[in-house]
Amino acid sequence: MPALGETLTLPGWNGKPHLFVVVWGPGQIAQDATNDSVLLVCFDSIQPGVKYDPSCVLQAGDHPFISKPTFVSYRHLRSDEATHVDKMVASGVWAAGKPVSAAVLKKMQAGLCASKAVKPKYKAAMGCPPPPPRPSAGP
Repeated sequence: MPALGETLTLPGWNGKPHLFVVVWGPGQIAQDATNDSVLLVCFDSIQPGVKYDPSCVLQAGDHPFISKPTFVSYRHLRSDEATHVDKMVASGVWAAGKPVSAAVLKKMQAGLCASKAVKPKYKAAMGCPPPPPRPSAGP
């Protein structure tokens, strides 16, 4: 079973492998399959002049994988069934690596709750506080 804070290297959509972190689960997500799932998020480097999600920024040394200022890319959040994750690791398609520290995991989870890129059902699964009500437009 995937564990909180576990890192997984997945084949990348751009030809480079990407490191994902288990930030929630395993558990059931409302409106999704009835099987236990995990939520995975990945890192991306901060590039000068390029906008990024500031919800969780990590520095070199926060994890051996991180060598320069990096943000958690919540827009690339994945929900995978825990059994699928286990199969992908067992088959060698995905590789398990050094977990993130408890402090980094906590920071990543708080960033997920703060990020505007995360769907409400995932925030609800994480136990994030509901967003403040929007002010009415008036009469």
